[in-house]
Amino acid sequence: MEITDRLESLKAKSLSPRHSEVVDSFSKAVRKWGRLTPRQESFLGSIELQYDEKAIAERQEKLRRVQEDEEYRKDVEIVCRYYIMSGYYRNTAREWLAFVLDPASCVGTPNIESLEKMMGNKYAQNIVENTKAPAKFVVGELVQMRSNPSWENVKSENGGNAYARDVLGYEAFMVIEVDSRPVNRPLTYHKTQGGTRWYKLLPLGSTSTFEVCERELKRPTKKVLGKK
Repeated sequence: MEITDRLESLKAKSLSPRHSEVVDSFSKAVRKWGRLTPRQESFLGSIELQYDEKAIAERQEKLRRVQEDEEYRKDVEIVCRYYIMSGYYRNTAREWLAFVLDPASCVGTPNIESLEKMMGNKYAQNIVENTKAPAKFVVGELVQMRSNPSWENVKSENGGNAYARDVLGYEAFMVIEVDSRPVNRPLTYHKTQGGTRWYKLLPLGSTSTFEVCERELKRPTKKVLGKK
């Protein structure tokens, strides 16, 4: 098939905005120069593979999963909200979050390949696992800090001049809020220590509060509880 026929055949399909621009630019190049460069022709071939019947059917099946699998939709929403905060994949995250929350409000369907790339990386998988894992502690429960915490997992709150490291000056805390902020630390979930779910804590004998990731907390020792 001639290059011009291949380009016209692609134009008749529902191309992504980027691929539509590329095909248009290739058409202009052929009209001007009568041909494409070897590199351009190779790129054209890669685009064609993404729009054959098999590739289209695969994309439709992947889109159907987003539309019909409620559990997967929740996972997509979790990851989108994380990446909107973190800055990576921000455009992809915004587009897919809008689609998941209200498909009717979107003009067209976001790029499914971009979604898969965002969802498939290990950080996204860690965020989902940490968010969906059951909380290890409940409101009203007493906890202690583990030794040598990562300070990225500790935040001071309404304690005036309190700093994150001040948390080590207290023996025990009461959990006053679970999920005090969205999970934003994409660390691997640890079966024993837990994950990166955030807890708001009130130190015993203080009005200062701290937010601490689950993996930095443990149940208090008998000594702290006044037991022998």
